[in-house]
Amino acid sequence: MRERTLLLLLVLSTLLLPSCRGVVNRLGPVEDLVIERHGSAGVDLEATITNQTGRRVELKSASLRLCYREAEVAQAQLLRPVELPRHSTTRIESRWRLRSEDPAALNMLLQRIERGEYEKISLGGVLKVGLGGFKKSFSFEKLPLSDFLRTFEAETSNTEAYED
Repeated sequence: MRERTLLLLLVLSTLLLPSCRGVVNRLGPVEDLVIERHGSAGVDLEATITNQTGRRVELKSASLRLCYREAEVAQAQLLRPVELPRHSTTRIESRWRLRSEDPAALNMLLQRIERGEYEKISLGGVLKVGLGGFKKSFSFEKLPLSDFLRTFEAETSNTEAYED
């Protein structure tokens, strides 16, 4: 369960954070999330998402940091671009590399996420996005996890997880 919540954050970041606010309101919902974990090295995420905008949305690259009490606990890097065609419902696949220098801290963080204790957890990162014919980089720091989940009305109960 706790791994599914962390991985849901990755797929939501893949699909929702890169866009401007107007576009974010017209993406989603995220449905049928499937997570396949490859040990501690990475994950594959699949989900169905609707792009109601008139523009193609592409996440070209992403580097994310997951922090607890402002201390970095884990990093995730998107390995292949993800694209949502305009006016479509699309099944997306994304592959992420996960890294953590302190497995015990990562385990503690995952346990807090599993219990819904989000108040001291935040996200940071850099995203490179294509929106129609435009390209832009977005960076963000100290985005509270609770705000992130509330913004996108994220549900973690409908995920499936597999580990090889």
